[in-house]
Amino acid sequence: LSSYDDDPKISNLKILFSDYVNIWLKESKIKVDKVTYQHYENDVKNHILPYFEDKKTKLVDVDRQVLQSYFIHKHENGRLDGKGGLSAKTLRHHKNIIHQTLELAVMNKIILSNPCNNITLPKVEKNTYKFFNLEETKEFLNAVKNEQLYPLYLFTALYGLRRSEVLGIKWDSIDINAKRFTIQHTRTRCNEIIEKDKTKTKSSLRSFPLSDDIVNL
Repeated sequence: LSSYDDDPKISNLKILFSDYVNIWLKESKIKVDKVTYQHYENDVKNHILPYFEDKKTKLVDVDRQVLQSYFIHKHENGRLDGKGGLSAKTLRHHKNIIHQTLELAVMNKIILSNPCNNITLPKVEKNTYKFFNLEETKEFLNAVKNEQLYPLYLFTALYGLRRSEVLGIKWDSIDINAKRFTIQHTRTRCNEIIEKDKTKTKSSLRSFPLSDDIVNL
């Protein structure tokens, strides 16, 4: 006769939540892009795993209150530098990871329902952005006109590019004869520098006309 430990049902009762987060992380690696995965990995290794490993919480014991205690703790004391809690936006990233982990457990019939569905999180404060007006933009460009990165600043200001887009500009993005510039590469750094021959979304793949001044530049 096989031992009880060989019984999948018994094994499922013993599995730690932290171990199952690692199982989800490994599975997620094949379905998300590299940048997204690195963000997942950072949140898991810096926050989620240390908390639940320390408590040795079993997957089957994770309920709403266990999760609510985690989010309250991280909201009050979650910063790695010890200077307070994590933002509401960051906590939503953590919730996404935990929710997906528990959804996997539901799919695999280890738990009956997802206790992360009704978690209370702090309200995300709406950011107020301040943009340069035309005169301020002209003043800035005039101040940096002798800088080595002036062409980069000018492209960013003229075309409203994302950081990853302007850093991803290559010569094959520019058609001097047709006077067209196409966004088709991106360059990002999370844990490492990642270059992609695609944009964030299909709508981000776009072209712009080039003036004679920009062509000369």
